[in-house]
Amino acid sequence: MEYSISESDFIAYMHTQRQKSANERGLILISLNISNLVPVTNVAFISREFLFAAKYNDKSGTYSNGFFVNQQNIKRYNLQKGIFQDELMVETDVLVTDQEEMQLKMSFPKISVVGWHKRNLKMLKSFIC
Repeated sequence: MEYSISESDFIAYMHTQRQKSANERGLILISLNISNLVPVTNVAFISREFLFAAKYNDKSGTYSNGFFVNQQNIKRYNLQKGIFQDELMVETDVLVTDQEEMQLKMSFPKISVVGWHKRNLKMLKSFIC
């Protein structure tokens, strides 16, 4: 599953969605969530300029449904540290319905065999403050 997630493949996918985004410095993290009793893997790139997230397709090793949220549309980050995972809530002013603003909830596991994920998770709190 997450063993084959490549940082460089994710950056390349992000670059296909927005030119020059790969030039931005940021943190890449793996988010594991449960939707309808099915594990869903997403990967997020958090920079000072934007947040980019995309679904990781475990079977094919590809990314899809990528989207950007510019920093000026992010109202606040709320990081909850846990024993096995850290949860990040991102409040935005992006409307998903006429009156509802988009909120993103990402669960970042602390136990991971992916070295870059573990390194970036340790830096997350100082990066978003």
